[in-house]
Amino acid sequence: MPAERFENLPESVRNALATAVGLGVLGFQQLQVRRREFEKSTGMIIPPSPAELGDMIRQFTERT
Repeated sequence: MPAERFENLPESVRNALATAVGLGVLGFQQLQVRRREFEKSTGMIIPPSPAELGDMIRQFTERT
């Protein structure tokens, strides 16, 4: 969203949007922590996210 569009929003809407984004980030981080704790406690490895998998494939193909 361009900056001028964001500035034209009422302050309450901007605050709500910032809160929603912040809560989403915190939720994602908590999910990652719990995933890693689960992996440590069980010894099982959960497959990476599609983005992480794409990065792994890209790194592998660059090496060959």
